[in-house]
Amino acid sequence: MPEGPAPTRPTPLIDIHAHFLTEDYVAAAHAGGHAHPDGMPGWSAWSAWSAENHLTLMDQWDVAKAVLSISSPGVHFGDDAAARALARQVNRAGTAVVAARPDRFGHFASLPLPDVDGSLAEAAYALDELGSDGVTVETSTTGVYLGDPRYEPLWAELDQRSAVVFVHPTSPPCHEEVSLGRPRPMDRTARSTPSRSAMRCSRRRRSAGRRSADPAAAGCGRGRPAGSSPFADSDGGHR
Repeated sequence: MPEGPAPTRPTPLIDIHAHFLTEDYVAAAHAGGHAHPDGMPGWSAWSAWSAENHLTLMDQWDVAKAVLSISSPGVHFGDDAAARALARQVNRAGTAVVAARPDRFGHFASLPLPDVDGSLAEAAYALDELGSDGVTVETSTTGVYLGDPRYEPLWAELDQRSAVVFVHPTSPPCHEEVSLGRPRPMDRTARSTPSRSAMRCSRRRRSAGRRSADPAAAGCGRGRPAGSSPFADSDGGHR
């Protein structure tokens, strides 16, 4: 009897929406009033995060590489100096994971927005010294959306570098009135659309004569085939 075609393995994926934690980050988030970030159950489910556990999960789901970042609510909990220190700590921790397994991990650096000067300094350090693959920002911080004019110096610097910017949704202002008691990641469209629209308007204000910073919007754990461009809008369109 003729044999059928050999089974094929799924195409390995690149996961650009992959998160990690450090103990210092969890402690700072708790101290900043984020015991249940974005209305989620809490940090306990993340307490066992390790690179080894993450690799096991990646192997289970045929993920070839994961680009690690800190999730919402980011690193700024009200104090610029503390936010700068926390961004530096998590960025060093994330790139240490990459250094141990560069074949499996990448890294998006956290920035201490809305502190623009601190974010400019941290972006330069992370991209030039640590070798991060890009930066991650939240859709808004303390009600300031990404298209706000005060952020123009940051976007100009990232444009100059042709840097990748990973945009992660976070709880919007007045989220109590719109979340209906549900975990706020279910409200991704309401959180992401204002920032994406504002960023596009901001990009139009700058010269289009060169390749600009490339925003990649976070979807819901979307993966991409290894070898394809890992940077795309959350609706699936490649940039």
